[in-house]
Amino acid sequence: MMVQGHTVFIITLLLPLGDSNTTSVVVGCIVGVILLTLAVLLILWYFKRKSDYQRFMVKDIESPVWIAGEKTTLNCEAFNCTGDVKVIWVIKLKDGTKHEVSDMGSSDKEEEQPLMSREYEVTKECDSQKMKGHVTTKLTFIPSISRHLGSTVSCRIAHQKKPVEKTFDVKSIYGKPKFVEPVQFTLSDQGDIQISVKLQKFYPQEMELGWFSKRGPSEEKIPSEVMKSNSGGTFDLESKCSVSGELFKDPTYKVIVRWKHQSMKESQSREMSVRDLPWHPKLQKFPIESVFQGDEVLLQCRVSDYFPDALTVKWFERKMGSQDLEEISSSQKYKILESTSHRMENQTFSSTAVLSYKRFDLSEKGVEFICRAEHPSLGIPIQTSIVQYRDTGNYNYFINYS
Repeated sequence: MMVQGHTVFIITLLLPLGDSNTTSVVVGCIVGVILLTLAVLLILWYFKRKSDYQRFMVKDIESPVWIAGEKTTLNCEAFNCTGDVKVIWVIKLKDGTKHEVSDMGSSDKEEEQPLMSREYEVTKECDSQKMKGHVTTKLTFIPSISRHLGSTVSCRIAHQKKPVEKTFDVKSIYGKPKFVEPVQFTLSDQGDIQISVKLQKFYPQEMELGWFSKRGPSEEKIPSEVMKSNSGGTFDLESKCSVSGELFKDPTYKVIVRWKHQSMKESQSREMSVRDLPWHPKLQKFPIESVFQGDEVLLQCRVSDYFPDALTVKWFERKMGSQDLEEISSSQKYKILESTSHRMENQTFSSTAVLSYKRFDLSEKGVEFICRAEHPSLGIPIQTSIVQYRDTGNYNYFINYS
């Protein structure tokens, strides 16, 4: 008898029945036949398992998490390959368009799909040292939510003219949210600041977002509103909150917006302080004006477009020919008038600093007067200067933002 290439001999014994010895012989023969049969089956099972182990096999496609706009690589492995192995990857988009790309390049006609060979890259590696007949093929490309979500990717590996195909259904692609700069700040009539941020092109729709007010080490959640919209298969978000402008008088005060999406390993955040506000102090075109009232001179320095109302103005003098700079304070020689901030139409503030002195108290060589403005929104103060003389009304002024 032949069984899968192996010869099996079955011996049948015909013995007369009658006495107990004969019965014992028969039973022994039957047991022997059973044991022999089991041995044959065990041998057949061993050879079959060995044959299965050495059979050409292709694993399922291995895929990472897909992130739109980021390079993605799919792996497919084949084992027990002999001879030439051909690989073809097939991408079937959800609109029905099909592209076939092999390790030899795109099978699409170049005039029909001129970009396809550059969009999809296929590699094939044969690793005979790691495992005999082991082949790894990779498909690399940059996925798009609008094109690839809902598509099908297949890997077809042909070995000895017997192709095996594995298929992967693209059920999810994540789109990382993009933070849109700059942050939008709006002033209200009541002096509150509305802060608005935008996140674009994320998928899926679910997003965790919160606003926080931070003074020192502690944080306090701020009420906010969120508006979402759908754009080209992805989602956009705009979130707003309002805080009192008075809080930004403290340079250490911060507003934090924090968001977390499925496409992100960790949450991200954006901090905003008074330095981020767009309303920094500005000096007027002709910064310091001289107003003559008899022998008294008034120097006027106007600063505008700042918020919050936390401006500090200081006056300094430097005698011509000297490098020494001295801060001016009210005295018999100089008077510093108290300045008041005024609200402008754009809800920012302006004020005019005034220094008065007796014209004939100046040195004949002249004196340089410096008006310096400090504000929490500035990294360094801004200043302007004017040179005044005792005998004439001539003067020169200079603006210095550094």
